[in-house]
Amino acid sequence: MKKYIVLSYLFKRPEGLTAQELAEKTQTALPNLYTQLAALRTDGLITKKGKTYIANPASEKARKLILLREIAPKDYLFLISPGTEKLLRLLAGSKSLEIAKNASLNGIRKTRQLHRLKIALITKKRPLTASLRANETIARTLLDYFNIVPRVTADEYLEFLEKLEKTAARKPRGAQSDKGIKQACDEHYVQGGDYFLDKARAYAPDERIMIQLAKIGEITKQHAYYLKSLPEATRDELEKQRKYRYVYNTNRIEGNPLTASEVTKYITAGTFPRYAKAKDLHETINTAEAFEWAQQKSASDFDGALIKDLHYFIEKNISKSAGKYKAGYNVVGNHPTTPPVHVKERMRSLMTWYRENKDTLHPFILASVVHQQFVMIHPFQDGNGRVARLIFNLLISRDYFPVTFEADSKERYYQAIENNSMSQFLIYATALYTEQYL
Repeated sequence: MKKYIVLSYLFKRPEGLTAQELAEKTQTALPNLYTQLAALRTDGLITKKGKTYIANPASEKARKLILLREIAPKDYLFLISPGTEKLLRLLAGSKSLEIAKNASLNGIRKTRQLHRLKIALITKKRPLTASLRANETIARTLLDYFNIVPRVTADEYLEFLEKLEKTAARKPRGAQSDKGIKQACDEHYVQGGDYFLDKARAYAPDERIMIQLAKIGEITKQHAYYLKSLPEATRDELEKQRKYRYVYNTNRIEGNPLTASEVTKYITAGTFPRYAKAKDLHETINTAEAFEWAQQKSASDFDGALIKDLHYFIEKNISKSAGKYKAGYNVVGNHPTTPPVHVKERMRSLMTWYRENKDTLHPFILASVVHQQFVMIHPFQDGNGRVARLIFNLLISRDYFPVTFEADSKERYYQAIENNSMSQFLIYATALYTEQYL
């Protein structure tokens, strides 16, 4: 998938980019980048002109990718992934696919992936006729791209997807009664799969990370001087814009449909689009209030009670469990999390580790470890991602400005989390900070 991320940057720049520019944008070491570029050239997806790499418009395969990116920009990387190809081949080769009920973890993963595919290809929030036309184009383009010849009719395919939607709708939220997920989470806990702190204790930043940390330190000083040179009213307006941008992006990562301008209008004037649901609006106001409240706190306030308060801000008027640890089992994508009975134990360990390291570790390293361990525990039924990102900013607030985890780069964000890689997460976070304050 890395090569497609590289390709997506070349799609955005028709005039092309150099290897050095691509390495900086994708946060990829040059040797690895050259491997990805070689694979793209072998596939005929890019060409090279001097030192510049350019997406190849003459390639039929490239044209299909460009079309997919234009009509499904948010789902583009998911749609062209090997996992999606595998799912399409399963759908294309069978009139009916057995839905996992209380089966193995692998069966549960397939069920969830297929349901997500259904959402990606069929149920967009647009008028049905336009949706079907657009999604038919996506489906046909994908089948051509992967060279898949379906052995089912369109009607059979749609009938299967309807059955899948009904099956998924009957599954209880939180999957407390789902034996497969319960078993997976219990096994994950016993094997220590939800415990990151041992890995964190052994972590030593390499030279590349140290250079990045020094760089953001200088950027922070420069930005602080810049802010001091501005009139107070201008500084206040910049802070408001930063809040609006943060609220939009952190909610967008979780699927909130409001655009950046709609978020700003709702927070400032109370106006909202007709299509917005009550949950969309509650998420917007709740996150804005949580952001403001967290800005008034400091790392010295950080403890278990504060985390619950943050969750209450995020989930109030949305969930009855706002501010309370989860009572049911849940997963992050395909990854098991801490069983509910062990959440308090894991959170106590996290708080102990924090107190032992808060005065010795660099704030970005400290915040990254806490963020990673918190996400692995997933202590609440919902709202964990929003709380994790607020915690990260709270822990760097004494020395740094807030980082906005951007929806446009959420694939890199998810990859860093799923890989349990401190270096990858730090490179991602420091790169964001550099882009936002340089």
